[in-house]
Amino acid sequence: MDEHLPFLKAVAANPADDLPRLVFADFLEESGEPDALARAHFIRAQIALAQLPPGGAEFRETVALQNRLFAMYSEDWIWDLPEHRHAEGNPAWRRGFIEFLRMGWEDFVRAGDLFDTVPITRVQAFRAGFRHGTTLAELDAATHLARITHLQLGPSLRPDALDSDDPEAEGILELLLKSRSFRSLAHLDLSANNINGAGLVTFVLRLPEAAFAETLESLDLSELYGLDDAVGNALATARGLERLRHLYLHRTELSDAVQAMLRRRFGDRVAF
Repeated sequence: MDEHLPFLKAVAANPADDLPRLVFADFLEESGEPDALARAHFIRAQIALAQLPPGGAEFRETVALQNRLFAMYSEDWIWDLPEHRHAEGNPAWRRGFIEFLRMGWEDFVRAGDLFDTVPITRVQAFRAGFRHGTTLAELDAATHLARITHLQLGPSLRPDALDSDDPEAEGILELLLKSRSFRSLAHLDLSANNINGAGLVTFVLRLPEAAFAETLESLDLSELYGLDDAVGNALATARGLERLRHLYLHRTELSDAVQAMLRRRFGDRVAF
């Protein structure tokens, strides 16, 4: 068994906790190997950066250390991921480990083994608009989805992303609303997709039914082709959106009257 595996599993099982990360850093440092020492320093530097106020001298010095270590050793550390994910995954690191990954929708749903050893909490799921074989039962059985806090879908959603015309495949947004797995989701990004306006209105009205209704803090609907005044009216009047701290509607074709309604409801929490 890989001697690192118990530490990696502990980190992945508790992605919000710094303690397992620091325990792993101590273990790496004890080995005395240059690459292990570098990873230990990198973990501690990134944990410090997550806590330091930006702009100060200590912050700048820690950023410089992080960047030097990453430039020298990141090709070794990418082996946290299976080889086939190195090119398309576009991973982002935070607090010493990969936190963000870009992956296909079906792969995302079915990659529970990856989440056993990598503390991924942010995902961009692409190819989500093409024919897919995932079902609601499969989503509900995918326990790793419960740790996802940031989810970007697309940009490839079809106009029928809510009500699919395929009788054997529910639309992606339909699955998202029905599944009980996404119960930690705080940030949902649907920007730059082509979803029909009627589907968007239905999605907004049904958001309070979703498992993530109590945790959702930001919703990005920027550059949505189907976002019209009917969708804007739904956003301005639908129940269950009071918890939103950020609503992004950049580059959308909303009338001045609807924008005024949204400002009355959300104040400076809405951005056009």
